[in-house]
Amino acid sequence: MLKCQAVTRHYIKNLIVKFNPLTDGWVFFLGAALAFNLGILLKASVQQVSICFQTLSLAYFAMLMIFLFKNRQQIKSGFVLTCLAVFLFFLFRGAYLVYPNDGWEYFRLITQWQNKVDLTNTGYLPNRYILDPPRYSFLLYWAHLQYLPRTWWRFGLDLISAGTITLVFVQIYELTRFFVTDRKQALWMAIFALVFTGIFNMSYFYSLALSSNILSFVFFYRALISLFRLWNKKWNEIPVLILLSVLMYYTHVQGLLLLAVAVFSLMFHSLFYVGEYKKLRWILISLVSLTSMLILYLHFDDFLSGWESWSDAYLFTLGQPAILALIVGFFVRKNMKFLWSLSIAPVLLLLVPAFSFPLFKYILPHPVLGHRILYLLPTGFLMQQVLHHFLKRTRREFLWMVFFLILFSVNPKRPYCGRLESLVAPVPPELTLQTLEPTAFWLEKNRPDVLKKCRYATDQVTDFMLTTYFGWELHNPRNSHLDQQFELAFKNVEKGEGCGILIRDWTQPHEFPESRMNNELHEWSPELGSPDLMTTSVMKDVATELIKKGWSKTMLPSGYILIERNTMDNG
Repeated sequence: MLKCQAVTRHYIKNLIVKFNPLTDGWVFFLGAALAFNLGILLKASVQQVSICFQTLSLAYFAMLMIFLFKNRQQIKSGFVLTCLAVFLFFLFRGAYLVYPNDGWEYFRLITQWQNKVDLTNTGYLPNRYILDPPRYSFLLYWAHLQYLPRTWWRFGLDLISAGTITLVFVQIYELTRFFVTDRKQALWMAIFALVFTGIFNMSYFYSLALSSNILSFVFFYRALISLFRLWNKKWNEIPVLILLSVLMYYTHVQGLLLLAVAVFSLMFHSLFYVGEYKKLRWILISLVSLTSMLILYLHFDDFLSGWESWSDAYLFTLGQPAILALIVGFFVRKNMKFLWSLSIAPVLLLLVPAFSFPLFKYILPHPVLGHRILYLLPTGFLMQQVLHHFLKRTRREFLWMVFFLILFSVNPKRPYCGRLESLVAPVPPELTLQTLEPTAFWLEKNRPDVLKKCRYATDQVTDFMLTTYFGWELHNPRNSHLDQQFELAFKNVEKGEGCGILIRDWTQPHEFPESRMNNELHEWSPELGSPDLMTTSVMKDVATELIKKGWSKTMLPSGYILIERNTMDNG
């Protein structure tokens, strides 16, 4: 017993001594997840949990500054400067808020906490708690965003977006050290991972930077490091892996799915490249082949229909350059066996019915989500190492690497699926609803009392924007056509429902640019992002009739008309 206590104390002491706030930031999020779930258990208020989050943030920031000061001589300046460059690049790039993509939904999930008093109404059903526990990350972000005025919320989101992407970059860099020893090559691998990871023409880490999904990847890549160390029989990583698994569960359960795929990938590598397991290779191949044939015999139609529906998502998650790297990597894998086998294993898992059919049928809520399995290792890792294999003897490897990075990522069209455009191309402010936001700020300043009592009838896009900024209850999903519902809301205003009508001035031309990225993505209908197209003739007729009846008409910023009863207190 005493020996066990001594070992435990020694282990904890070593963890504290070796703690690196720069690469072990997951400990902060573990504290946040614990505080959030204890808050639910103890029925704490939103404000109490927010204060707890803020205290954790200050403590972590202080530890990070002390660590950087004490270790300023040992820390490689190239790594720190690269991380700073990544942070500043994405800060100036800004959070991805092209409507109606997912960024606006994450924005809404963050700001919904402004009108909540306690944690009991988290938006999750009790019977779903085990498989889908409430996400703490949105309240964590709100705990800091709430101190900014609404006009600065976009800047706050930019900071959050740049911060989470930098966390991903740091963790990816740490992961690359298991494949290469040279720090310059490790940095190149991390840069390739940021640029090439995505689906279709979208950068995955950038487009989902405000989601809990991305934090789950940070923790998963750290868990992958622990898994690799365990594979090398470093048993002291077991407690770290357990804590990371708990953290992934409370952040986004996909991290645990990826961890299971990682175990499968290590088994695949062992069967083909580790001598003591090679004798089992043909036995397992036979079992998998027989199981796959049985599944195809019994469920051929289901399997085929699933692949016809979602194979594009899997194919274009990789993109043509990554597929080429997998093929070339097979022939030059002598010096990168571990990297190549871990890169090809998730692809094989999706191709083999013995694994993919149970995954699609019983585990994933939707088959298309299977593409995330391909993010086990960023495809940029293998692409960069294959290029390095052919360029390492050249004098100007750096310039050639930049050339091929741009060449393989610049074309967004299928099957190339380059993601560089989504990272650097300017986005018209109309597509991010930035041109509509002055209307929300005007209402906050001029109708504060009215906003507390009721909401204005307006078009679907404007309603979602106002719902996000004022924390209203969500009445309309951002990705469906609800013209009739909003037309009915307009008609009901005359009956006394709502505050009034907020409508775009249809007499003035409003240019709304097309989203080329959305068109390539084929995810959203073009009209879903245009307030002009969402303002129907019925809405215009109702507004015209009310103005004729003597209702007040106020011209607002961004080309809106506010129509209210003359007796209404306008503040």
